[in-house]
Amino acid sequence: MLDDLTRVGCIARFSVALVAACGALLASPSRAGAQAQPDDASRAAGRDIGTAGVEAFQRGDFVAASSELEKAYLVLKVPSVGLWSARALAKLGQLVKASERYREVTLLSPTEGNVAIQKQAQQDAASELSELTPRIPSIVMQVEGGSAALALSVDGVDVSTALLGVPRLVDPGKHVVQARDGARQTSAEVTVAEGESKPLALSFQPAGSLANPGPAPAPSGPPADTGNHPGLGTQKTVALVAGGVGVVGVVLGTVFGLESKSKHDDADKYCTGSACTDARGVTLKSDARSAGNVSTAMMIVGGVGLASGVTLWLTAPKTGSSAQVGIGLGSVRLCGAF
Repeated sequence: MLDDLTRVGCIARFSVALVAACGALLASPSRAGAQAQPDDASRAAGRDIGTAGVEAFQRGDFVAASSELEKAYLVLKVPSVGLWSARALAKLGQLVKASERYREVTLLSPTEGNVAIQKQAQQDAASELSELTPRIPSIVMQVEGGSAALALSVDGVDVSTALLGVPRLVDPGKHVVQARDGARQTSAEVTVAEGESKPLALSFQPAGSLANPGPAPAPSGPPADTGNHPGLGTQKTVALVAGGVGVVGVVLGTVFGLESKSKHDDADKYCTGSACTDARGVTLKSDARSAGNVSTAMMIVGGVGLASGVTLWLTAPKTGSSAQVGIGLGSVRLCGAF
């Protein structure tokens, strides 16, 4: 209920101010030469539009409020209408325009009609302007490599190059700054928050080069093999694989060979000479023969793999790479610079 009463009170005071403003316009024919005065129908329409704008503001619909109050201010350029228009602009984040509207309101001359209401609106505008000013962000632009023909724009709006190095007020959010110097151009984006001031430096490429070429696009596929680059070639890669297989074969052959010998030694505990009647001895001798056969096969595979790997490596064309293969029991080590 209190909110409703406050809203009604604001709208009522605003309506009174509009009526007083219209009376001032009617009672001041001496100012007609300075600014064309609206007729009675236009004044009535402006008053209705302004009231609708204030109602929209009270509902929180600041887009509609700003639209209506802008139109009303064009018809009735009085402090009370301008004050509400500035408030709506500030709510929309248009802080720079809102500050200018507040400042314009303080410079109006409410000398006719209900002067008290209009002066109060001006006092409110001055107070709200002082609160708004610290919230307005700014950017400090610098351009390197420009000439006397340099042109500057912010968000597509041309600005004077005299503003270089000077804080320029902007609304919170993202902004695009572009500099042009003849055929050359460069641009940059900057994002600022309320109350923030950011430097922004732009630089032209040297004359004769492309302006802002940007990073080179990444290749869409693997690079072509020119046959003249460092790294392992196909033959050396195969040589390493063959060598690896050979090393594994030798390691496994050694392991199974040691296992075969161990089982033979254990079998001799249960057998006399070549004859063996003890079941445990027979089993151990059989396991020893199996391990020995596997060891022999692994040694053959290992030998062939190592021989093939060494041959392929030594006969491969030089590619600017070097490698060393280290072999140890149960391990393979490959070191190299490619």
